[in-house]
Amino acid sequence: MKKQTGIRFRIREKLFLYFLAKYENDIGLMIFKEIVEKYGGKIRIGSGSGKGTAVHFVLPV
Repeated sequence: MKKQTGIRFRIREKLFLYFLAKYENDIGLMIFKEIVEKYGGKIRIGSGSGKGTAVHFVLPV
């Protein structure tokens, strides 16, 4: 079983910055954030040691 360590807070703050993207999924997350914000939504990343990481977003209806 894979140990879920989560993402440290300092790294979570930088996940949406293009110039720090190292992998394709990093760029996908940045594009996703732009789309959510374009439609007036909000996005955040929750993470905790032993709990893994979750991306939460809300879009207005």
